[in-house]
Amino acid sequence: MSEITDVLDALEGLHAGGQRMALAPIVAPFGGGVLQTLFGWRSNFVALVLCGGAAIAVAWWLLPETLRVRAPERVSVLSMARVFRTVAQNRAFLAFLGITSMSYMALFAWLSGASFVLRDFHGLSPIGFAWAFAVGSIGYLAGTVIAARVVIRAGIDRTIGYGCGGLVAGSAIMLVMQALAPGTAAGLYGSIAIFLAGLGLVLPQAMAGALMPFPDRAGAASSLLGAVQQFSAAAFGALIGHMLGQSPWPMVVGILVTSCLALAVWALTRELRAREELRRQHQ
Repeated sequence: MSEITDVLDALEGLHAGGQRMALAPIVAPFGGGVLQTLFGWRSNFVALVLCGGAAIAVAWWLLPETLRVRAPERVSVLSMARVFRTVAQNRAFLAFLGITSMSYMALFAWLSGASFVLRDFHGLSPIGFAWAFAVGSIGYLAGTVIAARVVIRAGIDRTIGYGCGGLVAGSAIMLVMQALAPGTAAGLYGSIAIFLAGLGLVLPQAMAGALMPFPDRAGAASSLLGAVQQFSAAAFGALIGHMLGQSPWPMVVGILVTSCLALAVWALTRELRAREELRRQHQ
């Protein structure tokens, strides 16, 4: 019972964090657009330095230590490598890692291409870009809110499946709109909102599922999960950004392909993850 409570608490924390995180891409583009309009594009970098310094100050003076008991083993490269190897040998973790990495790669394809597609291809102003970006981010916020209500009844696995379906549906609509009405910006906004709503269903649940087998090594599992998905997403986003030219097609196809791969990983590993969950419960 305590383990179930811990999982529910972890999911509640991830959902709350996801909802707060969704506010940033809604609010931040407006701030950036105003700064660029009034003071030029360099002012955004000044704002980044100031915000980063404020974050460091808050973490240094106000963030409390939450670790009750420190690990007896000294931290070293060798000890971290041993822990990461143990985590990476868990097949359920690798399955969830594949789901989060593919969905994150799709997200970074959108982030890499959004400024080009919305400003250069659709001709939006900095403030117009902020409005368009906010529409998609509201979709992510809606997805996290829906997930918090659905996961209790449907469970983590089915909720991830619903989310992967949303990823594919949104990216498929985007592809159809690009093929049939490439100049229609509203179709792009609506389809990316559906995609990001699916992402809001996928990420918190997949992250919780990846960490569940490691209650005593959650930090190591979380860091490995984050490092792999961030590195793969950044590399894919850079590739999409390099391929963008006179058309949004590289972004659209990249989002659809990685969304389909996320759905495929979820579908092909359901039995494996169920077996690993049963084995963990009987240990």
